[in-house]
Amino acid sequence: DTRFYWRYKLTRQPLRISGRTDHRSFRTGVYGLAKCYNKNADSPAVQLSAPYYFRGTGGTLAPATGPINARLHENGNVPIVLSEEIELVLLAHREQYEKSWAIEEFTVGNDFTNLGVFRQDPALIMRAKAPTASIAQHWWSVEELANDITVEVRRIQPQGLTSTYLAFLGLKYLPFSLNELLSDLSTWNGIDLFEQVLIYTGAPRGFAWSGKPVQVGDTIEVVLEGMGVILRNLVEP
Repeated sequence: DTRFYWRYKLTRQPLRISGRTDHRSFRTGVYGLAKCYNKNADSPAVQLSAPYYFRGTGGTLAPATGPINARLHENGNVPIVLSEEIELVLLAHREQYEKSWAIEEFTVGNDFTNLGVFRQDPALIMRAKAPTASIAQHWWSVEELANDITVEVRRIQPQGLTSTYLAFLGLKYLPFSLNELLSDLSTWNGIDLFEQVLIYTGAPRGFAWSGKPVQVGDTIEVVLEGMGVILRNLVEP
C-alpha cells in the first residue's frame, strides 16, 4: 500500500488512503461548526454547544488545487478581513432511508471566512462564509484519526513573499467526542436531505496574520509531511 504520514509531536504513524475519494457521488451536504475548539487542548472537554451552519452541498466546494472565490461583491459596506481556516473535515454517511449516521473518514479543508462580517455580528455566519471552502482529495479512515496532527500552512503573496505557520489539528482539540457529535448530528436542520455530510470542525487557532488579512491574489497552501502540498488555493475576487 502507498503510505503517507501526518507529523506528530513525538511519533510518526502511517495512514492509508481510504477507498472513497469523490464526495460528489452521493447527495452531500456541507456543514460547519463555529467556535467549537478548546483553546487549551489539555483542559477538560466541554459539552457540544457550538452553533452549526449549513455551508451548501458538496458540488459547491473548491477542489484541492482550485481557486477560492472570495465573493467580495456580496459583503456590501462590511469590512473585508479574509482569513484561511485550516480544519479537519469529517465524512458522516448513512444508508438510504436509514436514520443512524456513522463517521467513516476524514480529510483537511480550508473553510475560508470573512472575519469582518463575523466580528460585526456572529449571527451573520452564513454571510461570513460567502467565500468558497476547499477540500483535499485524499481521505483517511476515522480509525486512524490522531489526537494531535501538525500541518504547515503557507501564504504566498503575488510579489513572491511567503509566510508560514504550523496548524495543530486533532481529536484532543475538539470539545466533544465523535459519538457526542453523532448524537447531535441527527438534530441538525436539513440533515435528512442527504446521504452523507461533510463537517468542517472549526479552526483551533486564532487569526494567523494579525493586521495583515489574506488578500486577493494570495495563494494558501497546506503541506503534509511525507506527502507534500495537499491544498493549494488561489484567492480570487
